[in-house]
Amino acid sequence: MTSSVAPIEMSPARDVRTDDESLTVVLADGRVITTPLDWYPRLAHGTLQERARWEPIGDGVAIHWPDLDETIGVEGLIAGRKSGESGPSFKRWLVIQGQLRQMPPGFRERRREVLRVGPLAADEIAKRIRQTIDAWESQSAEWRVGISTDAFASLAVCGVPVDDETVVVYEAADESAARAAERAALDMGLSAATADATIGTPTQVYIYRENPNIGGNRQAS
Repeated sequence: MTSSVAPIEMSPARDVRTDDESLTVVLADGRVITTPLDWYPRLAHGTLQERARWEPIGDGVAIHWPDLDETIGVEGLIAGRKSGESGPSFKRWLVIQGQLRQMPPGFRERRREVLRVGPLAADEIAKRIRQTIDAWESQSAEWRVGISTDAFASLAVCGVPVDDETVVVYEAADESAARAAERAALDMGLSAATADATIGTPTQVYIYRENPNIGGNRQAS
């Protein structure tokens, strides 16, 4: 005896609503998909305002919440699939999200680099640092680099304002990758930041321009 599974009939999302207990998505064909909010930890730990700001991807094949760095596909909703995020990834997200919520308006998107790219190898971080410097049409000597377990705390020690738009933070795969990326940046001509790495295992690599108001226009990363 054989059995078959009916194919998922796709339809784009047209409306999204959340409350403290559920996520409700209205599809273009009239179906209404309601799932428990705690199936998606990032949504469950988001504020009402963060959950209310959503945008369709690919004409509604997926839903993205930019303030929570969360994307859910409509196919997964219809199939009843829960979030597949790992525990360590979610814990890292909680820490970064807490930091982002303390930042001024407009600052959050520039700091999303940590969340968007995930842990990176040293050579990839070095490549992105070079791309950032080139995007500013600036010289390496104008930039500083450091590593930390909490880049935001170290930047504060350096006297770098939290709304300095030149700051970019990258999450390294591990401490050795962070230190290797820092060495590569120093070899490019960047100067070392004055703040020491905070206590713990430093895995965040950060760069900032010493004189951000002197020429140059940073392009979107």
